[in-house]
Amino acid sequence: GYWPAFWMLGAPLRSGVTWPKSGEIDIMEDINGRGSVFSTLHCGVNPGGPCNESTGLGSGERSCPGCQTGFHDYAAEIDRSVSPEQIRFYLDGNNFFTVNANQVDATTWADAVDHPFFIIYDLAIGGGFPDAFGGGPNAATVSGGKLVIDSVAVYNKGAGSGGGGGGGSVSGQTITGPGGKCVDVSGDDTGGDGTAVQLWDCQQAAKDQHWTWNGQTLQTLGKCLDIAGGVSTAGTKLQLATCNNGGYQNWVRQPDGTLRNPASGRCVDSPSGATANGTRLQIWDCNGSG
Repeated sequence: GYWPAFWMLGAPLRSGVTWPKSGEIDIMEDINGRGSVFSTLHCGVNPGGPCNESTGLGSGERSCPGCQTGFHDYAAEIDRSVSPEQIRFYLDGNNFFTVNANQVDATTWADAVDHPFFIIYDLAIGGGFPDAFGGGPNAATVSGGKLVIDSVAVYNKGAGSGGGGGGGSVSGQTITGPGGKCVDVSGDDTGGDGTAVQLWDCQQAAKDQHWTWNGQTLQTLGKCLDIAGGVSTAGTKLQLATCNNGGYQNWVRQPDGTLRNPASGRCVDSPSGATANGTRLQIWDCNGSG
């Protein structure tokens, strides 16, 4: 009967716009200890309407082994840079469900999505959703259960800025490592597959020091920050590689500013905290030291 949830409501709800017109994005719902996750967009009118309320446009039940016993990364990305616009849902960096704007009419989408949201975490006991899966409160549903949250982060991706040079404009943001050095791609803006990722003096006009994050991957020069060989062993080197939607190209910023790869469980690291130009970056156990 437990019903933990990580979700967002549209800000217009606070100014009198009714639900579900104002939008609701359910990033994570997990019911009855089933070891699964549900993600949903609620929009339009209730009941029925373009979003099939009160069910909404949902992922259905997706397996989530270990979600009852350990921390996992749950995320939703609203992408207004593509056409049609999308909401993409992620579990541990893997995109498992997407809602496209053309699934509903333009007004319904704009009313539900094109505005700020506020975040809610809660742990309910019982309700229509658990009941639908045969899990109303029972003897095992004792009071005092906990929903434990390690961290939450919100990112807004702008249009990018920076100086010119190298035959075109520079976009994205730099990533600073030990000694104030920047995360850099060896080879002065050439960046083929397998090119080493290293530390180097920060340069305003260097394209290969400016990275964009799409809620999942870090990209520069049209390629992704990648763990060489797709292995999780501590000390594995970082490289640039063609983006492939694989888990070893997914990165999540931790509260201490470090970058963690959910697939390996390890963070971007400079060996022994080295700061010299050309220091090859690797993955290592996350320790907050960079």
